[in-house]
Amino acid sequence: MDGVSLATRGGMGVMGLVMAWEGWNRGAKEEIAALLGDGDKFLRLWGRLGRAGLVVYLLRLGELQLGKWSKPFPGSLSGLVISTAGLLILARKRPLTAERFVSWVQPATDFLSWWMPLFFSPPLVGLPVALDDVLRRAGPASGLKGLAILAGGFLATLVSTAFFVRACSRGGHHVGDSTGTNPPVNLSRALPPPTNSLNMKSFLLGTAVCILSVTGRFDNINLGAFSALSYVFGSYLPQSFRASVHPVILCGTLSALAAAGLVCGNGTKTWRNALQEFTGSHGPGGQFMKLLGPALIAFAVRLYRSRRILFQNTGPLILGSAFGSFVSLYGTAVASRLLGVNEEIATALVPRAITTPLAVAMAKVLRANSSLTVVAVVCSGVLGANFGARLLSSVGLSPNADAIARGVAVGSASHGLGVAALANSEVDASSAAAVSLALTGAISTILMTTPSMRRMLFLIQGSTPR
Repeated sequence: MDGVSLATRGGMGVMGLVMAWEGWNRGAKEEIAALLGDGDKFLRLWGRLGRAGLVVYLLRLGELQLGKWSKPFPGSLSGLVISTAGLLILARKRPLTAERFVSWVQPATDFLSWWMPLFFSPPLVGLPVALDDVLRRAGPASGLKGLAILAGGFLATLVSTAFFVRACSRGGHHVGDSTGTNPPVNLSRALPPPTNSLNMKSFLLGTAVCILSVTGRFDNINLGAFSALSYVFGSYLPQSFRASVHPVILCGTLSALAAAGLVCGNGTKTWRNALQEFTGSHGPGGQFMKLLGPALIAFAVRLYRSRRILFQNTGPLILGSAFGSFVSLYGTAVASRLLGVNEEIATALVPRAITTPLAVAMAKVLRANSSLTVVAVVCSGVLGANFGARLLSSVGLSPNADAIARGVAVGSASHGLGVAALANSEVDASSAAAVSLALTGAISTILMTTPSMRRMLFLIQGSTPR
């Protein structure tokens, strides 16, 4: 074992030990004692875990099946639409049954909602490889122009869409209050509160990382546990730091460093190989990515909970998503022409603001380089996750009064990663963002598969129509 990998393993072990100790002292000790001292509570916990596992498994199966039926629309987005519609119909016909069902699946939806940003971290781990490929292929000058278009386009889409939605809301629609969805239904068998607190996560994951680092075996499992621990670590940090560096960004950075450090210097693999293996289908990142679809489908429960505020703002949601789609697609074409970006990069940047499966499908329609498109999508997501909420606050859009505007703006400008960043901090905004994510993807796909709209894009861009 070389010095760099030994130091990396040691650093991971120390971080695991510190986080396990912190979690133990901050409350995990009391939670474990309470569980061991109450047999019924312990059994209820295992019941919740069993239900959560079953629901996640079924959501994954549903996503895969829907993906076969609904091409090119991703199975996760199809599942979100179908699940939301089903819950809304059930709520109208059998409200008590709907509430009981939502309560029954809550262990799974709580798990998927809290960990959703982690499931978006693998593309961040692979981002250095993708950027390196782009710079080698296009050269530094073209690469910098492309990054400038991504940053400027993200800012323009985010802010203009937010103010457009706010104007629509004040023009006759009510922002509303999500707390007034429907009167709460009294359930005869209320579920116990979740016991998997942040402190318990820190203790369990920290212990696992510490033990695996010391043994020096099962590196993929160790990296997966370390990635999850990195996200928990980011969630522990002060709000002032999290406002500048979102936990998912910190998680992706630390995971990339750990993955590269474990193999660096052993003579058989490079840092590129390490990051590619991490994000591959058999690596820890690939396993996390398999939970992205279930997490997005599970957002149907959040939309169900926020149904009143969403119904009150149907117009702004649809109009704002359409506006964001136009600004993103055609604004990117205008910026590419003004900066003189070469045709290959300009076309690959067009689908930058929609979710990856749809972006890749659109790249094929546009005959663009799908690898460059994936880089653009990931960069847009990073910008949204790290700066989206803060930028909207800085221009006077508050989380409470402008929840719909903030959500539609983030969903239109930074797809799933932006939605995930809002998931644990702004409930109404994240619900609106999930709706906007689906609408923006659908509208953008329709626009680019319509020959006349596609020709107009190439005309604006100054490229040969395809």
